[in-house]
Amino acid sequence: KVDGEEKTLKYSYADISAKGANKWTAVEYLANKLGIKKSEIIAIGDNINDMHMIYNAGLGVAMSNGSPYVRRIANKVAPSNDNDGVAQIVEKYVLRWRVFLRDNKKNKFKMKKWIKKDYHL
Repeated sequence: KVDGEEKTLKYSYADISAKGANKWTAVEYLANKLGIKKSEIIAIGDNINDMHMIYNAGLGVAMSNGSPYVRRIANKVAPSNDNDGVAQIVEKYVLRWRVFLRDNKKNKFKMKKWIKKDYHL
């Protein structure tokens, strides 16, 4: 609402790129150069230009306030951008994992159990 009146905003955009290029092709290229497996990639996005990346990553995450098309193909839906959704995903899937690995390097059984419980894999 603006000045007590409801306003409708139209949102449109255009992505211009080379034929066959998208965010996933860029991520895939970099991952291949760095020796990173597809299963080790987390992709986070909110709009249809993120769909290839989210669909192909090991863990594809859509923002809850993102496009319904993106949410439909994602493995997980994070809280909205306004609620620090990206930070929550990074904390859960990257930072906590690093601490767990550091503390449990030799206990593979405990690692597998923790992964299944916490990540629902």
